Amino acid sequence: MNTVRNVATSTAALAASNIVAGALTFFTNIVIARLLGAEVLGGYAFVIAFLSFFTVVANLGLDVILVRELAVGKERSSLIGTTILLKILSGIVAVIFAAVIIFFLDTSIEIKKAVLLASGTLLLQSLGNTGMGLLQSRIELLKYAYSSIFSRVITFLLMLLIAFKHGSLLQLASTLVIGALIHVVLLMYYCREEFMHHISASFSSAKEMLKESWPIAMTGIFISMYFRIDVVMISFFRKTSDIGHYAAAYTLSEAPSIIAVAFMLSLFPIMSRVAKESNKTMSFVSSRSLKYMLILAVPVAIGATLLSSSIINFVYGSEYASSVAAFSILIWAGAMIMLNVVVNNILTTLGLQKINFYVTLVCLAANIMLNLVLIPKYGIVGAAIATVITEVIGFVASMIIALKKVALSIPILGIAISSIAMGALVFVLRYRISFLYVIPMAAVAYFILIAVFRSIDKEDIAIMKKIIGRGD
Repeated sequence: MNTVRNVATSTAALAASNIVAGALTFFTNIVIARLLGAEVLGGYAFVIAFLSFFTVVANLGLDVILVRELAVGKERSSLIGTTILLKILSGIVAVIFAAVIIFFLDTSIEIKKAVLLASGTLLLQSLGNTGMGLLQSRIELLKYAYSSIFSRVITFLLMLLIAFKHGSLLQLASTLVIGALIHVVLLMYYCREEFMHHISASFSSAKEMLKESWPIAMTGIFISMYFRIDVVMISFFRKTSDIGHYAAAYTLSEAPSIIAVAFMLSLFPIMSRVAKESNKTMSFVSSRSLKYMLILAVPVAIGATLLSSSIINFVYGSEYASSVAAFSILIWAGAMIMLNVVVNNILTTLGLQKINFYVTLVCLAANIMLNLVLIPKYGIVGAAIATVITEVIGFVASMIIALKKVALSIPILGIAISSIAMGALVFVLRYRISFLYVIPMAAVAYFILIAVFRSIDKEDIAIMKKIIGRGD
């Protein structure tokens, strides 16, 4: 019973940590955009995107191997010592690679300095992930959540202070290093029992771990490139301020996906359990999961598209008017991401995670080619179009595979009619009254229509009660 409780607590803690991280990132970008301008936001977004490519190099996929080997009772001192040594070496290599590549890129001196300063987070985050692996092996992720949330809150507060004092990009980069250092120190404290014992490293262990971890590392590299390559490619063809306007639009468009990830973290254990029971039960849970995301994603995308100008002006100000077109397109990518989260979890539950890798690889190639064609001609709007097309490709490809393995039944007609009717209401009211009134009115009308068309039934209500812990 204690183990079950620890697993549940750890899962909830990790979900909460991810939600807090996403929320703080969201508000950080808004604060930088409002107080420091598109130029600084663009530089900051570039630093984050650029370094994300090297995060995987610093980690090498070793954390997954560490947790697995510790879980099966392998000798701890050698595993931990070897992992730490490899992480230090790979972290140094990642920092060097980042420094060399940024030196040759055509970016401003300030951005180059910011990248060099923030590259210290590569080594720190790599060591921090080792601490997470140790806590995960002991099913104590609540401690990891504490350290993650605390360090991110400190980073956010420091960035607030810098923004209100109209600081520089270099100062923002320094807060990333401070936050990563706090995170590592806290994790080392939580894992002090591991470090107090004698730890050792061996060449044979290192060789074996690297042999098994490199496929994980390659997958991570493709995923990082897939989600960040657009920002870097915009920098090749456009000004830093254009990156800032794109980052402003992207930040708002990905906000709904935070809900999707949190939802699937709660539902994934249920899906994993029922997948072993029967195909019928798995079909039921999968269909409901996808239906819930459709019910949320479609009206959000329609409403945000129609109210894009008002939303951008309210959140960022009139100086971000050029973000409106990109946002009205990117919100559909956000909607597709919500659906893709569900489909990817279905495939993973069915043991088809390799399919996710191949789909990601195809989408990465498509995204790069589309960006090369569209960004030079259409700027950030072209990047937004490329992102939407890529997400659609990923969804269609994954759905084709999923439908071959599990039957899915979704009341698409009711959701479509309700969404279109809600969109018509928003279209009529958007210039007559404030969008702050339009949104709740449209939401109420939409869910009334969803109920009328019986897109949500008693079984859905029962499932929701179980997810939030109010069921039997």
